[in-house]
Amino acid sequence: MTLGITAIDKQLSKYGLANGACDNPFQKVDLCFGGEQPDISGFKIPFCIAKAIFQTPMYTRLYLHRFVAPKADKPFACCLMTENGDVIERVYYENSRRYYQCSDRLLILLTSLWLSGRSKAA
Repeated sequence: MTLGITAIDKQLSKYGLANGACDNPFQKVDLCFGGEQPDISGFKIPFCIAKAIFQTPMYTRLYLHRFVAPKADKPFACCLMTENGDVIERVYYENSRRYYQCSDRLLILLTSLWLSGRSKAA
């Protein structure tokens, strides 16, 4: 599946997607717990995501996915997901239709990855 932006397609084919803790030049995934301030150095969490983390019940495991645009080295999408693969909140940084569509497709891939992982575990 192509996402619509060649540089991001190359990064996706090189690094792949992860649904667990991950730290590579394309994707960073951090484990957070509900009701806590996540310790993420060098990244300012958007207000809506921080609010969603604070409002979830204590000790609920959440995963913060951050995607970094190649060459520009700045985030273009960020989303907060539960252990079940449900998207709680998402933020798209680039104000471009191409990046918006690319981020939507990436989120669909990520959700399907979570669902396939859950069905294998069941």
